[in-house]
Amino acid sequence: MGKSSLESDGFMNDGAMLSLLSYLKREEIFEGTASDLCDTLGLKIESNVLSRKLGKYENELQKAGVEFTREKKNHTRILTLVYSHSEPGDDGDDIFLHTVNTPKSA
Repeated sequence: MGKSSLESDGFMNDGAMLSLLSYLKREEIFEGTASDLCDTLGLKIESNVLSRKLGKYENELQKAGVEFTREKKNHTRILTLVYSHSEPGDDGDDIFLHTVNTPKSA
């Protein structure tokens, strides 16, 4: 059976991921090493464990509105995580109409 919800694979029960989501919803962006992220979130796990979790839960993070990239800068692995308020695939051009009923004049 495939994984169809965030809860199905433990993502929503993972304290590190919940801390990350909470932080990103507040701050919207993080850039730094996995060690920096562990320190920022106050996690008591090794940076390589956090990196593995990010890879494991990449699809769930995207569903939650988090995009992340990894790159090397000056021999240092840098993570960039960005929280988007819109749903994945949303191009942000939604139009909302609000109608107002006004009484007819006599």
